[in-house]
Amino acid sequence: MESLLQAKEKYCESLMEKRNVVGVGLGCKMRSQQATDRDAVVVLVREKLPLDQLHQMDVVPTELGAGIRTDVIEAGDIRALYLNDDEVAFRHGRQRPAPGGVSVGHYQVTAGTLGAWVSDCATGEPLVLSNNHVLANISNGSDGRAEAGDPVLQPGAYDGGNRRSDALAQLERFVPIYLQVSEPTCPQARGVEKGFNSLMRVFAPGYEVKFHRLSGRTNLVDAAVARATDPDYVSDEIAQLGSLQGVGEPRVGMKVKKSGRSSGVSSGEITVIDATIRVDMGDVGEAVFDEQIVTEAMAQPGDSGSVLLDEQNRAVGLLSAGSSKSSISGRMDHVFDLLDIKV
Repeated sequence: MESLLQAKEKYCESLMEKRNVVGVGLGCKMRSQQATDRDAVVVLVREKLPLDQLHQMDVVPTELGAGIRTDVIEAGDIRALYLNDDEVAFRHGRQRPAPGGVSVGHYQVTAGTLGAWVSDCATGEPLVLSNNHVLANISNGSDGRAEAGDPVLQPGAYDGGNRRSDALAQLERFVPIYLQVSEPTCPQARGVEKGFNSLMRVFAPGYEVKFHRLSGRTNLVDAAVARATDPDYVSDEIAQLGSLQGVGEPRVGMKVKKSGRSSGVSSGEITVIDATIRVDMGDVGEAVFDEQIVTEAMAQPGDSGSVLLDEQNRAVGLLSAGSSKSSISGRMDHVFDLLDIKV
């Protein structure tokens, strides 16, 4: 797989620039919807289209460099799995102790999934594990969207969680999420923007100039932890799946399962690893995530934060995004390392 990984890294940027492409990763060549034993660089597209409907520049080549095969998989529009107002939810009641797989959320967020309870490596104290976009409101740490100590509700606000009576935990720390485009923070850029808009009010009333900063940064995980407000709120269980049994290594073809707030227990198969994925983060814009795990569709909006388990209940990923055709998770070893936590 080493030559495949090198090819993926070499051609990822040019492939991601093609219209309709949402991700690039490593997997197997598919034939008649069945995996073959031939390794391939897998290109994920929103929709598989006939060649005559694609511009020549947007066609994915059948090979990369010296005989590295490609395969194209329809993945749909990849979005962070928010809960929208018109979607039905369950597992949204107040539970104490609160197991993994139930509704949880930062007080300014609708609702996501409590993935599992883990331990702080430094203190040994129990922590709630879920996504940044569930527990920390898609914060990069300097945007004021969330800060340590913020209330985390169970159930989440969408499910009736109340800041006064349903605070399960307080936000402890999170891995920042860097968007592809964000508002400028430097005084010079803001000053130039203000100057342009002064001119616009004179020469083109009703119009406004808006500067955006290109970050050029990618992300590894969408993850955060919160500290329990009461030790009696902690549960070792993930609803209907049992307890965590360590951390595992994801691989193509692995059978996995999860317990989520919206779709309960579901299972699927890992189809792609080491994927670079562009994710729609809602109103704030898009973010690019590297080294992602792609599975068959096994989640619905509101399932964000679910722990992806192998057949031995080892955590291999933290689910954070998806579409009607696929689900996306960050590697759990990255989550544990970046948040300094353990089972």
